[in-house]
Amino acid sequence: MSKTYFFIPFLFIVLVLSSCSSEAKKTNPKNMIANFQIEGMVCEHGCKGVIEKEMKQVKGITSFEIDFEKETAEVFFDQNTIKSQAIIAQAEKINDGIYKMKLIKEYEQVNAKESISSSSNTSVSVSSTFSFQVPNVTRFVLEWIKI
Repeated sequence: MSKTYFFIPFLFIVLVLSSCSSEAKKTNPKNMIANFQIEGMVCEHGCKGVIEKEMKQVKGITSFEIDFEKETAEVFFDQNTIKSQAIIAQAEKINDGIYKMKLIKEYEQVNAKESISSSSNTSVSVSSTFSFQVPNVTRFVLEWIKI
């Protein structure tokens, strides 16, 4: 009888702790850098400005910088939110599809820095996160019940 009185509160605590660990996990951003070739730009102030403005508003893109003379763009983005093919599709929708983009190179960002243009003097800070997950004790409880 005393084992039953002990078991009910213990089971309640185990269920509460188990439910905490089953919450939706936040995924860490996968920071990527991609270089694209852009065709169809005719003026630096209009075309370049319009593309950059529109693309910086796309969810998942942290930086979109165009080099007009080389007809290239360097894009910093979170691959968990948007893929490079979706970036191309978004850019090609601007101004009724007059711009064409092609992926040149894509690679993972080595450290957690924001986009830094060569002309800015921005300091970079790196932060780390600590996570703790409560172990699932359901198996322990089931084994304990069998005793």
